[in-house]
Amino acid sequence: MSDVVAGVDPAPKELRAVGQEYLRAMREGGSVFTPGRPIWTSGNAEELVTAFVDRPDIGGRSFADKLADQLAGASDGALQLFAELWYANLAPLADYAPSTKRTLISTILHKMREPVELPEVVTAALTAKAFNGGVAFKTRRPFQLALLVRIAVAVTALDLPEREIALSEPRRWKALLDSILDPKEPAQRKALSWLLFPDYFLSVVSKPHRAAIRAAFADLLDGSEIDEDDELFRIREELGRRNAGTSFYAEPIVDQWDPERRISGVTISPGLLAARKEYKTRGYAIASAAIELVPEGSWSTYTDIADLAGLVPGQVGQYIGDVEHLAGHRVIKIDGTTYTEENQAALEAEGIQFDERGAADPAKKLSKEDLREQLDARGLLPQVTRRGWLIRGSSVNGKDLVPTWRTEGWISLAASNLREVSPGMTRDELKPIVDEDYAHASYHVKGEKLDEFHAFLTRMEPGHLIATVDQGRLYVGNLVGDARYQPTPEGDSNLVREVDWVSDEGIDYADLPAELATKLKVQRDVVDLTQQLDTLETLLETETEQAPPPVYVKVELRPAAPELAKELHVSQSWLQECIDLLNDRPQLIFYGPPGTGKTFLAQAIARHVADENVRLVQFHPAYSYEDFFEGYRPTPSGSFELKPGPMRKIVDQALANPRDPFVLIIDEINRGNLAKVFGELYFLLEYRKENVELLYADEEFSLPENVFIIGTMNTADRSIALVDAAMRRRFAFLPLHPSEEPTRGILRSWLGEEGLTTRVADLLDELNRRIEDPDFKIGPSYFMRPAVHAPGGLERTWRTSILPLLEEHHFGELTGTQVAARYGLEVVAAAVDAPVVTLAEASDGSPDAD
Repeated sequence: MSDVVAGVDPAPKELRAVGQEYLRAMREGGSVFTPGRPIWTSGNAEELVTAFVDRPDIGGRSFADKLADQLAGASDGALQLFAELWYANLAPLADYAPSTKRTLISTILHKMREPVELPEVVTAALTAKAFNGGVAFKTRRPFQLALLVRIAVAVTALDLPEREIALSEPRRWKALLDSILDPKEPAQRKALSWLLFPDYFLSVVSKPHRAAIRAAFADLLDGSEIDEDDELFRIREELGRRNAGTSFYAEPIVDQWDPERRISGVTISPGLLAARKEYKTRGYAIASAAIELVPEGSWSTYTDIADLAGLVPGQVGQYIGDVEHLAGHRVIKIDGTTYTEENQAALEAEGIQFDERGAADPAKKLSKEDLREQLDARGLLPQVTRRGWLIRGSSVNGKDLVPTWRTEGWISLAASNLREVSPGMTRDELKPIVDEDYAHASYHVKGEKLDEFHAFLTRMEPGHLIATVDQGRLYVGNLVGDARYQPTPEGDSNLVREVDWVSDEGIDYADLPAELATKLKVQRDVVDLTQQLDTLETLLETETEQAPPPVYVKVELRPAAPELAKELHVSQSWLQECIDLLNDRPQLIFYGPPGTGKTFLAQAIARHVADENVRLVQFHPAYSYEDFFEGYRPTPSGSFELKPGPMRKIVDQALANPRDPFVLIIDEINRGNLAKVFGELYFLLEYRKENVELLYADEEFSLPENVFIIGTMNTADRSIALVDAAMRRRFAFLPLHPSEEPTRGILRSWLGEEGLTTRVADLLDELNRRIEDPDFKIGPSYFMRPAVHAPGGLERTWRTSILPLLEEHHFGELTGTQVAARYGLEVVAAAVDAPVVTLAEASDGSPDAD
């Protein structure tokens, strides 16, 4: 279980004591912080209505700035009452640090002309944990405080005997609370009720949680309960009587109403996580731990969490949404911006400032390396016995250092502005040094330098594999010895490590497998190549043995089989041409009129060459990059998650299985705005060995060579004309027209196999002869269904499928009656059944009388 729990029953004794202080102050008109001083008075409450409730500030400033203006000039009594109300709002929250609570309350008290200090009973309760407020208690704060002011008005409007009655027992208190209609703020109402009467009300303030608990334990109710609060009280009492426990957020009770931890916020155990079908990998356990390590007042990104966990950003976003992580709001976009004002407000409430662009303070970002170090220290990262690293040295301050490295047996980083440092330094130790020594650089450059120096000094260990590139060749070796600081006059090699290079020849770049060659293009001085370690070790063995480099064979698709050709009623040579085109350029489009079997053929060919590694997506005018590749999607809770689209999913599968082909079918590809949908992927369709930076991820991305794309285009809607030259250049195009092979013979072949006459094929030929526009000719698929050949089936198909298409084609030109007169079944059938007149018969004027 997490140390930060979602709810604790019974109430911690510190909060019980504070609750009693609030009841006393409200009954007497006194004070929680300074007993005996008249703070809970109608005058102070009404002053807060005027200053705060009736003067909402809806501008874009932070809550603290707005509040300072609203309370400017308020009396000491009103300020202290506001502080006591805010304390009631903050005290039960388990997802606020005690120091943060104290700072927020002290900010109000220090505005007083005669400030007061928090008493011991109040200070002690700051460390107690009752429930997690989540994003709601951060983003709804102005409205929650407005409700608390209204409650103070309602309480202080009563005379002392009336107050005594209203505060004497839970049901009377609830009646008083229900009389205050606005603001609603149900979570705050429940939280304050629990603080005052914890033996009756529950510390469960979330509406979905309360509903789930009631549904799970409905059998414990007898129907005499007054309302939901009474029902939950009875459930808790009955569970306690049965010795089943009294905390709804601890085992075994939480197992009964939230067995998979999908809504409760309780940390999911590795066992439960592994049991959940979609989150059964170790990667999600690492992601969960990494998210929880992002502390209050810091933020991280989907990309960093994904990199650490071996996932993609979209998977992390979906996971955060599904398990409702309490720190999930601290994981945001790579540029520090959020997609909702609520998310930004939640981070601002934790002390993070945003600039005019809506970007979070970069100094508050918890770096990926910091997270990695913390995960590693807790033993949460898989143990890697060996790593691989790329170190660049071919252009350091205008000099090529690689020849010297290879001759003298070392590698280096320039570290031109870095003071003397020691190997093995942690990131926390190294960060202030880099910040000071590179104060002139942007935060982005300082972050990159910190990553590089920390990797070089600490993460790289003897025995790790080292690679560098120079003059179109790759050189590999083994790291030996620790890092040392060795200042040079030129300032180009201040950090040095020794390397045992395996040979002087190196490996020609052209001989490298595509995935490694692409990774080597990442433009950083230090690149982690551990994912390519197997390939690098093979190259290292090749160099050591002085053998020719291994030949990396491109994934070749399975050739066309006669059985497939027979099944599809096309020639084997035509099928093989399709596969040859995919092998040559891995993007192919079938285009033609409706009913020519474009999608059917695409699916059949895809399954033949890639077995089950096939995905299908259909484009439409509203389809976007976010739908196709990855983007932020709304969740039921009102937040946004980064989720992968079909393209991202199939690429991830292909990267994990580089020797298997994967096919993505894009049906009706021309109906989408292709430049908008593909985005930066447009470039990768033609240049598979290059990298591009992604829109929603701080990483360089390439399109694997084992991903093949088959698209279909319907020529009837003319939108194929909108496909630009760039897209045409990136795809091979194959026509499927009813009057051309292979489409022309498909229907006759199918009819023959089904034991049917070829009359329907004759009818289709005659129909298409009458249609002048080749893009509106009718394909055979309409007639390749058994129902068409049942009694009445052909007439029904012609009337409900064929004629409506042709009416649309001739819209504004021919009426429905005229279309039927030209293309109707009876008319076409009459032409097919008419006797053939020979040339001799035509000249004689009549057929033979025989």
